[in-house]
Amino acid sequence: MSALILGMGASGFSIAAHFAAAGEGALAAADSRARPPMLEKMSQLLPQVALFPGEDFSRWPARRFSEYERIALSPGVNPESVAAPAEKITGDAGLFFEAWRDLQTQTKTQTKTQLLAATGTNGKSATVTIAREICRAAGLRFDAVGNIGEPLLDALARWRREGFPDAAALELSSFQLETARAAPLRAAALLNVDDDHLDRHGDIHRYAAIKSRIFGGADICVANGDDAIVSAMPACGRRVVFSLCDLRADWRMRGGVIEGPRAEYPLAEISESAREQPANVMAALALADSLDAAREPEWQKSAAAALAGFSGLPHRRREVLRRGGVLFVDDSKATNAHAACFALRAQKENSVALIAGGDGKGQDFSSLVDAARGRVFFAALIGRDAARLRDVFSRAGARTAMAEDMQEAVRLAAEAARPGATVLLSPACSSLDMFADYRARAEAFRAAAEELPETVANVSAAAAEGNNAAA
Repeated sequence: MSALILGMGASGFSIAAHFAAAGEGALAAADSRARPPMLEKMSQLLPQVALFPGEDFSRWPARRFSEYERIALSPGVNPESVAAPAEKITGDAGLFFEAWRDLQTQTKTQTKTQLLAATGTNGKSATVTIAREICRAAGLRFDAVGNIGEPLLDALARWRREGFPDAAALELSSFQLETARAAPLRAAALLNVDDDHLDRHGDIHRYAAIKSRIFGGADICVANGDDAIVSAMPACGRRVVFSLCDLRADWRMRGGVIEGPRAEYPLAEISESAREQPANVMAALALADSLDAAREPEWQKSAAAALAGFSGLPHRRREVLRRGGVLFVDDSKATNAHAACFALRAQKENSVALIAGGDGKGQDFSSLVDAARGRVFFAALIGRDAARLRDVFSRAGARTAMAEDMQEAVRLAAEAARPGATVLLSPACSSLDMFADYRARAEAFRAAAEELPETVANVSAAAAEGNNAAA
């Protein structure tokens, strides 16, 4: 069977390696970038794949695609840009689930691994990470893979080599679900649906419909009862609801205690990082509770210990360093306005020199006005949607400046900051217009902060004092 892979990033490479290992026929890969990230690695390790970098495949005629029996898209490639029949198109999640179904029918390779999954506009990584920590604390061999880091097909190949875990949690984006059939999952969680990726999906109704596909093959459907869109979604499996407000929910909050069907977890006894995201904690507990191992008598004690020790996610409100009495905080994982609002509302009054911007993905930024007002005194703006964000933060009463790159943004924010202030990277945007991903954006922020002289954060304060004296 011949196959074409579109996109030569990490996911594209994993798809190509998957096809090659399966002994597929003629293989080819194309990318619109002249130097895609995995070009050299694919050339060296997968010489059987014909490579076509620098190709605008959105302009290819249908006959070009008709040469291939399967067309596999990296998550960043919009299916609507490909002039091929929908039945030919798949992606890494679709291929993963297809392979998983095959495993269940092959006696020699059949696995008892239970699959969990989570999707939503916000909180996916936190939920699967918390679920992982809960399950590992109980002694399970447990992986968290997918959009959180390791590509799905790379994880599958590793499991084939090294042995399958007891269970795994998959973080799935709307881009992955868009090209996937119903997934054979033990439990799936849909956390929330807010404006995001509307530049690709068109409107929130289509975006929500794509997200709802995660429930298609799940035995247990974990739904956020506080989200009107999620609550209205049909579930093919048994529905389990978590809610901060509804005391009738399966997982609920009562008097500072998370209550579940068989367990209780006082907020006072879990870590600060877990305590500030109780909805994600409940979703993770509900996912983990679906596993067979959750019936063991020591499960609640292990889960409580995991929640007490949870330290948060990389690149989510993580302190980087201090310079001149100014704290630098990395919240690069805030790739939409809702996530950035969460970070801003946790800041003190008039304390933030913000770095924001990137590809806004067609979202509405208006929620940032209230979140920033009274907290953000200065905003350094970068990337494709910097001009839109300048208007937003100006409405919030902040001074603004446009920056060409991260280094300039960090310098401008540091110069505007006073001792005791925070320079916060919370972009409210995707990173892909300037960086490989949000991790690369975070590293650029750290590197720029480390290059600052110790006194840079006091420049504007000293200048202000001088001006006051002259007056």
